Amino acid sequence: MNEHIDTSDEADELELWTAFEELFIRAKEELGLEHPDTVRSLYNFANLLRENGDHEEAEALYRCAMECSEKAYGPEHPETLKSINRLAGFLSDNGNYGEAEMLYRHVLKCRENALGPEHIDTLRSINNLGELFSKKRDHEGAARLYRQVLEGYEKALGTEHPETLACLNNLGVMLRNIGKYDEAEIFCQRALGGREKILGPEHPDTLTIVNNLANLLSIRGECKTAEALYRRALEGYEKIPGIEHPSASNTVHNLGVLLRQKGDHEGLLQLYRRHMEARKKIFGPEHPKTLRSAYALGIRLNCFGRRAEALKLLRGFAELSEKARDYVAYNLACYECLEGNIEEAKRLFADYLKKHPDKKNQALEDDDFTAIHDWISQI
Repeated sequence: MNEHIDTSDEADELELWTAFEELFIRAKEELGLEHPDTVRSLYNFANLLRENGDHEEAEALYRCAMECSEKAYGPEHPETLKSINRLAGFLSDNGNYGEAEMLYRHVLKCRENALGPEHIDTLRSINNLGELFSKKRDHEGAARLYRQVLEGYEKALGTEHPETLACLNNLGVMLRNIGKYDEAEIFCQRALGGREKILGPEHPDTLTIVNNLANLLSIRGECKTAEALYRRALEGYEKIPGIEHPSASNTVHNLGVLLRQKGDHEGLLQLYRRHMEARKKIFGPEHPKTLRSAYALGIRLNCFGRRAEALKLLRGFAELSEKARDYVAYNLACYECLEGNIEEAKRLFADYLKKHPDKKNQALEDDDFTAIHDWISQI
């Protein structure tokens, strides 16, 4: 029973619900509630809701799918354990660590009993627990679990398998977080070497290791090498056509910190401007990511005594559209006020306050608005 539900941005949420309900009802009537295709339809819609931010409804569907799997296959069947894992992953991502850990441990126990401690599915369950511990910032616990997983992966999958290399990286990051820098570097270098060999030096997964290694070396004070690695990662991210790598912004921030620490303000501004232009090319000038980069660049220009450039930058974005103007209006009003352009500052802030009345108290406590505090208090 293969039918397509339109999940495009233009599809109305109510239409999606209606389409799903019709498909689910048909599947339930024709195949039964516990049929794999019915359960699969539950998961597909749960994933859609999760992506759209409707976590409450998504959780209800994950739980329903798990219950259907238990009835269809039994409580310890591999398909049921997969369904429990899906729910645990959702709960973990949403901060419900207690229940997620309980579910992960249940799956682990079942797999150890049925498959043995060295089976790849058992090891993946331990890895899931490691990821959970990492999310709740139990870095020592995560490192302990990752060591166990790594030993098993190397035996079962080999030293260059993608899952082995990912575990090497995760262990290196956890060791870095608990201050074991020398050992952390060993694992990160092994992960980097493996990914360069298997995937190539510019693959996004390779660049993730480059970024993580740069973080480690920066903490250790090896700033020159760390800077070179950050720049390598950024150059690689910019070569990925049509998308922005999830780590790009973090790399820009970390490299910016390094540049500021050594007093290279011009280099820092060039870095932030380059990142803004890259986002403009990928997403367009009015996309929130582009506007966020413009906002960040404006702040740094102002901090370095280049308010005129900050004003020019934000004024340009404010002229694009109402949406863009709203995004930069607060800081633009600040800079206009500091430059003595009081009436323009009032106009911008009055428009901004109509959409964001909760920002009035923030503005009254903001020294940048000192010249118009009395006016703000009266509007």
